[in-house]
Amino acid sequence: MRHRLESGAADELWIGQRNSPNQVILKDPSLLDRARHVRGPARRHSEGYDDTHKQMFKRFYARVADPAAPVEYPTFADGARGMELLEKVLESSRKQAWVDC
Repeated sequence: MRHRLESGAADELWIGQRNSPNQVILKDPSLLDRARHVRGPARRHSEGYDDTHKQMFKRFYARVADPAAPVEYPTFADGARGMELLEKVLESSRKQAWVDC
């Protein structure tokens, strides 16, 4: 299964499959009400890119203010795992084969 998002079609998600027809899923505006607690006012970027950073730092500073608060932001371990994954992507590309992660 393959996924593709394109900036020219930001309201669409293309899902390619081998054994069944490909799909194009359109963004459902009705779902935005469920995410109101993490969204700020509408911005120019259709996907709320700026809000991503705002919400991450909001959660980080909440944890600084209250060490008992849940960790709801990326940690060093998350970053290390991401780097390990990227190394495996490069290895897979060099070998032109699947590799274990």
